Amino acid sequence: MTQARAQLQQRALQWADYHCSTARFSNWLHSAEETVKDLHLMSSLAEKQQQLRAVEVNFLELLKTLKNIKKLKISFHLLCF
Repeated sequence: MTQARAQLQQRALQWADYHCSTARFSNWLHSAEETVKDLHLMSSLAEKQQQLRAVEVNFLELLKTLKNIKKLKISFHLLCF
């Protein structure tokens, strides 16, 4: 009985971690969508270069987030099975 209780508590902690991770991902996704919506066409080369740098930073953030999504997917799989 004690072992079952410990396992349930462990699963509850894992679920809370998973829920927190999905909330962070959802917030990040909303922020990324807003960033893309706010992109405007630039006319000068300097403005385009500045916008390119901003897009590159967002792209790097996307790569980090994709790694976190893979971890989240693994966590969900372990939690359910």
